[in-house]
Amino acid sequence: MIVFLIGMMGSGKSTLGRAIANSLGCDFLDMDCYIESKMGLGIAEIFDIHGEPFFRQQEHLFLENLKHSAQELLIVSTGGGVLQNPTNL
Repeated sequence: MIVFLIGMMGSGKSTLGRAIANSLGCDFLDMDCYIESKMGLGIAEIFDIHGEPFFRQQEHLFLENLKHSAQELLIVSTGGGVLQNPTNL
């Protein structure tokens, strides 16, 4: 089962997600941190260099890859704009 935390940027999704995962003894993924690590750039740099549509595509690819996750329980903090793409729902 994957539990997705959604909300506005800066609303505490990552902080809450880590706390929930720690208390349940399961894994936690932060979508923005994952994309930053994958790209080797911060979110602002990704926007500046590649543009917002590219970043939104990376969010979508992240979610697509999670479909194949074999985790029993996983807490995921999504990016603040992930719901801008209706297919991410």
